[in-house]
Amino acid sequence: MYSNNTKVAPSTPPAASSETSDAGRSVIAGAGAFDEQVTANDAAFDDQVTAEVTAKDGPARHEKKRRIHPSDDDDVLGVDFLVDSKKQQLKKAPEPIGRLGQVLQLSSLILSSTGSPPPDPSPSFLRLFLFYAEGDIARAASRHADYWSLRAELFGPSLSFDMPSPSPLASHPFVATPEGARDALGRRLLYVRPRFLDWSLLSVSSCISCIWSIMHSLLLTDPLAAEHGVIIVSNCAGLSLSNLGKVRRLVPLAIRSMHHALPLRVSAMRIVNNPSPGFVSRIFLPFFRIFCPEPLRGRLEVLGNDHGRLLEVLPREAVPKALGGALDVEEPD
Repeated sequence: MYSNNTKVAPSTPPAASSETSDAGRSVIAGAGAFDEQVTANDAAFDDQVTAEVTAKDGPARHEKKRRIHPSDDDDVLGVDFLVDSKKQQLKKAPEPIGRLGQVLQLSSLILSSTGSPPPDPSPSFLRLFLFYAEGDIARAASRHADYWSLRAELFGPSLSFDMPSPSPLASHPFVATPEGARDALGRRLLYVRPRFLDWSLLSVSSCISCIWSIMHSLLLTDPLAAEHGVIIVSNCAGLSLSNLGKVRRLVPLAIRSMHHALPLRVSAMRIVNNPSPGFVSRIFLPFFRIFCPEPLRGRLEVLGNDHGRLLEVLPREAVPKALGGALDVEEPD
């Protein structure tokens, strides 16, 4: 009913001294802008609370108070008291993750532990690690270190990702993030189709680069996915044994990326249309157990052709039509 942006005192970013690094100035300026955007809603928030209290709670409570404690200025005092009480209740909500103080604390911890500022000091990027760690600064810094370690191992020190060009994934995307496809908790659907991995056009390194680029774009443009995570549905229809060679090289790197580096929470994984029970028991599961950490194994379920069980984790509107849902997802030949 009310906005989650509770009223807080405006935060004043620390003044950037002549000794402050360019990275530090970037963090302070960007995070300060975020705080200003939040606190700019305070006046509207006050008006909203006042209007709703006056319209809904005010008249009945004022009449009761008038009978018990008659007063000429009873109505005014009653409204003020109710509004102040409602604001105090809302102020008890935890501070939103990613505010200026948290971003600066994270940046400071990274600087003190590594001896250098974050390679990418932008607040929008650092907040991804705060969302992943649910506001735990130390955990966010640890994930940040793991992220840059694996990223340097896979791609070098560059701050950008090189998508294959011309990209065969433009017409045959093996990872799709359909707009608006999410569950009731805000977790976004990642729809994986291994049959589109054409190894005559792709390499394992280019696929990993694509995965990182797609995940970055998703997390930076979808705050709900950044905060609540994703649900992976892998449609193995059309997957042939000839694809398995490089897929078996790709999967460990993909798991390392998503579970040990990217600021991304995988809430559930569902495998559908797997080739056969024998494929699952003799090839897939033993291979998956070798490379998949224990927490992720518990979130995996192999459904075979039982598409209806996808509705246990996703609403029908977020399940692709090819799997019995109502979501339009292009399925190229």
